[in-house]
Amino acid sequence: MTLLYMFFGLIVGAGVIGLVFFSSKKGLSVKWYDWLMGVIGVLLLVFTIQNAVTALEEEQRTASGMYLVFPGIISLILLVVAALSIMRHPKSTPS
Repeated sequence: MTLLYMFFGLIVGAGVIGLVFFSSKKGLSVKWYDWLMGVIGVLLLVFTIQNAVTALEEEQRTASGMYLVFPGIISLILLVVAALSIMRHPKSTPS
């Protein structure tokens, strides 16, 4: 199970690095509150997945579903709001 979490951490880290390179290459203007919403959304999503998997291992199907629904939806809303906010900012001009 530890290997699964390590692999998941590598995927999240690679995603963040890819997002930074993508935003700098496209010239997107990312504000501090966009980063904050994104980080909180990713942390909440990781929390949701970890607790849902653990509840499934303990054969608590109802608890696993509740973990996926309540914090999962909130994390997805935060991530979508952050993405839409970044897309609506005017592009920064390269120096």
